[in-house]
Amino acid sequence: MELKEILGVISVIIALGISLSYIYTIVRGKTRPHLYSVAMDALISTIVFAGAFTAGAGAGVWSLGVATVLVYVMVILCFKYGTKDVKPIDGIFALAALLSVIPWILTKDPTLSVVLASFINLISFIPAFRKTWNDPYSEPATIWGANALKHMVSLPATSVFSVATVFYSVSVILLNVVFVTMMLLRRGGKKTS
Repeated sequence: MELKEILGVISVIIALGISLSYIYTIVRGKTRPHLYSVAMDALISTIVFAGAFTAGAGAGVWSLGVATVLVYVMVILCFKYGTKDVKPIDGIFALAALLSVIPWILTKDPTLSVVLASFINLISFIPAFRKTWNDPYSEPATIWGANALKHMVSLPATSVFSVATVFYSVSVILLNVVFVTMMLLRRGGKKTS
């Protein structure tokens, strides 16, 4: 087994740990994910996985494939356990995510679609960010930190380095670092409820 494949397997193990832990915290009532953010994550992960896979990411995208399947389980759980405060702007994000596939269809190149989906992912994370700003204990910081680690491990496992294969992972690493930092800073000023 080559180093890239070993890193791909490690990132899959991390992805399984993250997703199964997150599902566990949802069912236990410790995490209250934002339905819309999780649904957008499912849609965007599907687009980015397909784009990166098609562009030759290889083992670098294995963890995203596993996480994408499990995020659909989380969407279902959000109907019972998540928050549902969907705002009208959220519908615009969903439509934008769906439309981000059009450049790929027209050009047969997933690069622009991956970049658009990555930016939409950042913007569509606003509801989860808003929810966690108001309730910094509503999300597990360790899981979000581990998600950044998963992408850090998967990057060197990538077979072909291009915008289509690495842009999303880099953006998710940055997003997770900012999210965890905000969460921990907010927790410093609030007591657990």
